[in-house]
Amino acid sequence: MTEHDVREWFGNRGYPLNEKVKLTFSVVKKCGQNWLFLKDDCHDFEGYDWVESYYLDTNCCEPYDGWKAKGFSWKTEDLEALIDTMEGRIKIGEACDYIDLNTTENNLYQGCGWAIAHTQGDVITKLIYVNQFELGSEEEEAKAEINDALESGNCWFGMCSCHQFCEPRKITENDPKLLARIMRLSMED
Repeated sequence: MTEHDVREWFGNRGYPLNEKVKLTFSVVKKCGQNWLFLKDDCHDFEGYDWVESYYLDTNCCEPYDGWKAKGFSWKTEDLEALIDTMEGRIKIGEACDYIDLNTTENNLYQGCGWAIAHTQGDVITKLIYVNQFELGSEEEEAKAEINDALESGNCWFGMCSCHQFCEPRKITENDPKLLARIMRLSMED
């Protein structure tokens, strides 16, 4: 993938990159999926000193994870080690990306709703539905669950529906929009 291809990938998804900045990036293939690692100094807003990973085989243009750029290793084997195996389960659907729940995970499924999925490796071990927080304490419970998710470093947010985990998005501290979305959804339902 060339620098032009990277710019085109972002541009086709409505996120043109600053043309004046030379891109620092690497593309890695793992589990048959293509991943882009990009130093985030190429957007039109004040960038962070971060390297972000993007799953390329989707129409979604959201960073999956991020690391501080200082001291970041661009070696292929180090980049491959950063890709969680959970991403290997994501399927591209016509309506959205999704993960089919396996037999064990189906025991955690409680119907349709937005949820935080705790994982170990590529297995969902716990689902916390954000619409099931106690009335009147939704904000405190949501903050506690977000903090727990950030501390574990192995949590995802998505919609449980039809025994699938849809629109999966890794919960990271460098994704404040997602954290705000979890807070908002916990108050709405």
